[in-house]
Amino acid sequence: SGNLVGDNMKGNQAPSPMFRNFKNIHRFHYQCSELSTANEIQTVFESAVHTQRRFNGAKMVGERCTVVLDEGGLPTERKHAMKVVHFYMDHPEVSCVILTNHTLDSAKTNRAVQVYLSDTSFHDLLQLARGCPLIGQINANMEKEAEKYMPAPEIRSKKARPTHP
Repeated sequence: SGNLVGDNMKGNQAPSPMFRNFKNIHRFHYQCSELSTANEIQTVFESAVHTQRRFNGAKMVGERCTVVLDEGGLPTERKHAMKVVHFYMDHPEVSCVILTNHTLDSAKTNRAVQVYLSDTSFHDLLQLARGCPLIGQINANMEKEAEKYMPAPEIRSKKARPTHP
């Protein structure tokens, strides 16, 4: 999802007219891990802030630096690696996107918009498969393939699934 946004938000050069009124995004990506440190994360932010200030100084108002922290829930709380993010969220010179499979602590979620993606339904998987160009060639096996990605049968039976045409 981050790549979709970054690949399309190219300002006037965006591939789709829908995105041409948005700023050109410059991504500063950091892959978090259990071993991430506050210094590593701060270095990424400082690089983005420095670049954004250069854009601002050159009156390049269509450019926007964005820090993307992938797997932001992995750094351990004991190391306080993610606490450095609070400063940059309170003094936003650059945008920040934190991708995680876990809910972050309230200090971060209170400073941000949190988007929660619910569990994928069988119907969602079929719709996704139908939208893939090559899947149409194996349409007969589509439902069997979607079933592989669903939870165990005892969990599936508890969830209502919509009927399919």
